Amino acid sequence: MNALSVMDTGVGLVSLRRARAADLPDLVAMLADDALGARRETTEGGAAALAPYLRAFDEISADDSHILVTASTSTQIVGTLQLSFLPGLSRQGARRAQIEAVRVHRDYRGRRIGDFMIQWAIEEAARRDCVLVQLTTDKRRTDAHRFYRRLGFMASHEGMKRDLTAGPDRQTPGPSVPVTTTYLWQLSPTDLKPASTPPRPANVTRVEELAPEFARFLYTAVGGDWYWTDRLDWNLARWTEWLRRPGSEHWVAWLDGAPVGYVELAISPAPDSSSPDLLDTGTVGTHVEIAYFGLLPRFVGRGLGGQLLAEGVRRAWTLHERVPGCAPVERVWLHTCTLDGPGALPNYLARGFRVFRTDTQDEQPGPKPPGPWPGAH
Repeated sequence: MNALSVMDTGVGLVSLRRARAADLPDLVAMLADDALGARRETTEGGAAALAPYLRAFDEISADDSHILVTASTSTQIVGTLQLSFLPGLSRQGARRAQIEAVRVHRDYRGRRIGDFMIQWAIEEAARRDCVLVQLTTDKRRTDAHRFYRRLGFMASHEGMKRDLTAGPDRQTPGPSVPVTTTYLWQLSPTDLKPASTPPRPANVTRVEELAPEFARFLYTAVGGDWYWTDRLDWNLARWTEWLRRPGSEHWVAWLDGAPVGYVELAISPAPDSSSPDLLDTGTVGTHVEIAYFGLLPRFVGRGLGGQLLAEGVRRAWTLHERVPGCAPVERVWLHTCTLDGPGALPNYLARGFRVFRTDTQDEQPGPKPPGPWPGAH
């Protein structure tokens, strides 16, 4: 396939070309490789997981108004973006170009490959008689904002979206409210501070053969009062795929035979201290995220949260011992926000986590938390 453009990175040539169906696994992996994409893209599960991406690819490829491109070395795909051409009545019938889904492989960031792709998109838009090039970027991607401003883009509009995929568990968004997200980490196992032993300690064990049905029960039972909504519309295949990822572990606290809470561990690069999407890849050890943690409501206030968190963090620091080929853990991290329970942040600080960044943005939670099942509240 003919190259659309070629760039010399100093360590080899990078060619820009139209994407092929065979590229999809690599493209989806790049879409998933940041703090936002990891929670909305599907990267494992074979042909069934790739089916929706293939349908979208076929639709893009069949319409000359859209171009999906890849940036590639001689051995691998290192970047991607989508460029679409939009006719319109405004500006005297002007055509505009829309840039979407810009990604650079983590191993190739800092080599101006993003500049190369965006410059090609601008030139292609001009060649097709577009009067402007536009894009949107998530408010949390502050590193991307700096990147686009450097390339001459201006924040001229306020973008708005509405999710049309809401299932029966989801609610109509409520009014916009400021939500502060706090990112915390531990850099050594010695950072962990033990918790006091509760009057009736729970038994914390790993569920090794975890059924997706049980995982979803824990997610909704613990998070239903705290606006945990990002997985409510996951189907069985999506849950199954997520739980099969190497390093995915659920540690469940039990009391008198009943589950009282859980900790979910995941191998996930920590964001750096300046942007929640600029992954810290400057070191070679494994980063483990406390992806979810909490208690069922009736068990809050019994001292079990400290016990469960301490045990979960202790297990996070030894995760590499249970994952073949995994480098030793060098960082355990998590994030919480002002929609979470009021005891979450104090518990994290008491266990020795340190804040490394905060981020505030407007969000639209529902008028009330979703509860453990539809109609529970």
